[in-house]
Parts: sequence; C-alpha cells; structure tokens
Amino acid sequence: MSLSDGDLIHPAMPDQWPDLPDAFGALATTRRGGVSAGAYDDGQGGGGLNLGLHTGDDRETVQANHARLQAFLPGRPAWIAQVHGADVVDGDIRQPMLRHALAVRVAAHVEHAADPIFAVLDNPVCAVGDRH
Repeated sequence: MSLSDGDLIHPAMPDQWPDLPDAFGALATTRRGGVSAGAYDDGQGGGGLNLGLHTGDDRETVQANHARLQAFLPGRPAWIAQVHGADVVDGDIRQPMLRHALAVRVAAHVEHAADPIFAVLDNPVCAVGDRH
C-alpha cells in the first residue's frame, strides 16, 4: 500500500490558495497512509503516517513513512525543523544560510532548525516539520 491523494491535504487547490503561481504546489500530511501502529496509527485501525523520530515511534517505521512520502513527491525533501527566528535554509543545497543555524540529524537526512526554507532549482521539495 502507498500514499494516495486522499491521505493528504492539498492547500494548493485553486479554490483554497487562489494566488499561488502555477509553478508551485503545497500539501500537508494527515495520519493516514503510513505504517505506524498503536498510538501512532491513523485513529481508525490503519497504519499512521508518523514522520517524527522524536515521538517515541519505532525508528524503522518512521523511516518507512518517510519513504512513502518521498515516493509521492517529485523529489527528495529538504527538511527543516521550524523554529521562529532569522535563520534561513537553502533547500537546493540543504545548507543553512547563516553559520549559527543548528543542524539536527534525523533519519537519512539532515534537518536544520530554521524559520524559512527556499529553493530555486526545478522540482525542489521543501519540507517543514517541528522539533517537539
């Protein structure tokens, strides 16, 4: 089983985000479409799409959820852990723009603590998570 459109929220639909340029897309995950169990399931007895390694969920399960999400996306996500501040991450090179940005190792990617993330190359995927 893989993720489907019904497992995600698409805030980039024209009626929900009318000023979004055609070249951009956006989505939010829900609890549906993953493989997490117990407290991390989808709330209806199915697998949950828990993406947080900091939650106490099984590490391999969370990594499998990351792989499911990545398979749905047009490219590999550049993740940030969102914190309110002045640090910015360049999603194309997955590096902080300011030398004092904090890098946190998460799964198979490096997650930088920053507020915004941006990219200018074709088909970038900028992903925002939380640090809690």
